[in-house]
Amino acid sequence: MVFYLQNHDIVIKSPYEIAEIYSLLGGANDVQVTRCAKELCNYDENWYPSALNFFINGESFGLDEIMLATLQVSDELGMPGGFTSDCLEQGKDTASISR
Repeated sequence: MVFYLQNHDIVIKSPYEIAEIYSLLGGANDVQVTRCAKELCNYDENWYPSALNFFINGESFGLDEIMLATLQVSDELGMPGGFTSDCLEQGKDTASISR
């Protein structure tokens, strides 16, 4: 089980309660999907995984907000429980989903 917290989130349930909740729900994947800010992403580039040249970046800004979100919406990676980028490509933001 992976439990990823953002910003000021805190866990108010015990690990046993969380495991029971996820078991009852059959797992969960809560996602918020919006376009990357223009000052952070160059939309003229090819962002498909096969075209990316990954490198080690010493800066810590935005790593979780960009990297993990990218994994969530990358159809090419086939991530279990992931989300599609089709709506974003049509200009439709999806505030959040739960799967």
